[in-house]
Amino acid sequence: MKIKRTCASSWPARPISCSGNPAAQAQGGAGIQAAQFLMDSQADALITVRCGQNAAQVFQAAGIKLYKSANKAAADDLAALEQGTLEELTQFHGGYHGIQ
Repeated sequence: MKIKRTCASSWPARPISCSGNPAAQAQGGAGIQAAQFLMDSQADALITVRCGQNAAQVFQAAGIKLYKSANKAAADDLAALEQGTLEELTQFHGGYHGIQ
């Protein structure tokens, strides 16, 4: 499953902006392209269900913190982040390499 939308936030100031994910249809390197998009958006945190190792390395090098989504609603994840109860994402997969 590829993420078709992404939201970027400068935490904790928290202006949140959402836009289409320009890497959603990429056959390869979608994670890296999405990471570049978030870096260009000046996001400092990402809440996601999963993340590939290559993209995670880009996020970490850029200082973007990764958090594991624990809720079905983004608003609930944001509330958990505010409360300090959302755990950091530390397990990364090897990538799908064009497999959908």
